[in-house]
Amino acid sequence: MAITKVQVNTEYGKCVLEESRVVLTLPGAGENAKPICRFVHISDSHMVVSRPEDSPEIIEKVAHTRKFWNQFTDIRAELPDGSERRLDLMEVNYAVAERIRELSPDGVFITGDAVDNPSVSNYITLGEYMDSLGTKCFISLGNHDCPEEDSDDSTRAAYDSVMGKRDDVMIDTVCGIDIVSVFDGYGTVTAKETEILRKQLERGRPTVVLLHAPVKTLSVEEPARRSWGDDLSHWIVGSDGQSQECLDFVRLINENKDNILAVFSGHVHLASGGGEAEDQGESFSEDEVLQYTAHPAFMGFLRVIDIVG
Repeated sequence: MAITKVQVNTEYGKCVLEESRVVLTLPGAGENAKPICRFVHISDSHMVVSRPEDSPEIIEKVAHTRKFWNQFTDIRAELPDGSERRLDLMEVNYAVAERIRELSPDGVFITGDAVDNPSVSNYITLGEYMDSLGTKCFISLGNHDCPEEDSDDSTRAAYDSVMGKRDDVMIDTVCGIDIVSVFDGYGTVTAKETEILRKQLERGRPTVVLLHAPVKTLSVEEPARRSWGDDLSHWIVGSDGQSQECLDFVRLINENKDNILAVFSGHVHLASGGGEAEDQGESFSEDEVLQYTAHPAFMGFLRVIDIVG
């Protein structure tokens, strides 16, 4: 599906976001299939904030990081007097949230890098952001999301308060559709994760898989290569040079493509799937799972997914 422009009224003024629309059909649905549920997919929000109680070092780091990400976004708000103001990445994220509230989906898929780095302020902000959407959020963690080995207790506590108790594979069900969120934040998966997914798919239920780094498919490989070069081992699961566990994971997904309605992912900072990257050499294979990757939310992108059956 093509990417379209949508105008959103925000507290900052009117702005225009990029929105993709996808319709997925349940196996066996007839010609009179009707909408069952709606989801929104966002990725790579890279939320980064500071609060007055943060140390001067953290406040300075946040300012530097926001300046870095702001160079990649150009969303402008029209003010009441007709002038324009360029929004920064957090304001764009909040504009995306406003659009999500307008859509009132049954859930939101967040495919990683929701925060830019582990900090108390970032986790608190992410929790407030998800609460503001008014619906359940399903998260596949990215490489920026998790506390680091040297993170202090307050940072870990803030993470736990937002994410709760998480396993490497989380399974939820909405409207009879299983949503499987896999932690592959560093572009790799484990044999244990593959086995959990295998047992889930053996149930034969309609399934959506959420990842941070996408799996290797024709629809994403060439666009990603154009952006990141020939070595995609840190960007795509199943790339050359990765472990056998990663290759087995991708093979399992492709072998079960009839049960998997789609894979949704991010990480590569580009939108692919459904013809969204045709101008970048995107192509498809009947032997591969249907997969959609997303532009970063801080650049004003979201995907609307309607499931019919």
